[in-house]
Amino acid sequence: MQSDIVEELEAWSDSDGEYGHHARSQCLAKAAAEITALRDRVARLEGERQWRPIETVPRDGTMFDVWVPSYAEPGKGYRVPNLWLDADGSMFRYRDPQPIKLSHPPTHWMPLPDSPPATDGV
Repeated sequence: MQSDIVEELEAWSDSDGEYGHHARSQCLAKAAAEITALRDRVARLEGERQWRPIETVPRDGTMFDVWVPSYAEPGKGYRVPNLWLDADGSMFRYRDPQPIKLSHPPTHWMPLPDSPPATDGV
């Protein structure tokens, strides 16, 4: 059975604290907490960047990407980026006033990632 590094760090932290090694104990506890926080963040980010069924696509102007399957080559297809739906369900590409026409209906959608942080002068 493989032990978890966070559990090991927490156990070492408790043990070191009992033997008077308080600075090392605090460092180990901090490392365990940081690993736990990073694991939670990775899980959240991975969950956000998953393909979702097209039936759940937002219809409020939120931008997203879609997956259009290839019927000629099962398991293949293509991604169409930067789309949004209006209230009537028409799909538009970013800054294009005309609805787009796809070769086949999309089966999945994915939210866009967050924008990079703003920089001075940009």
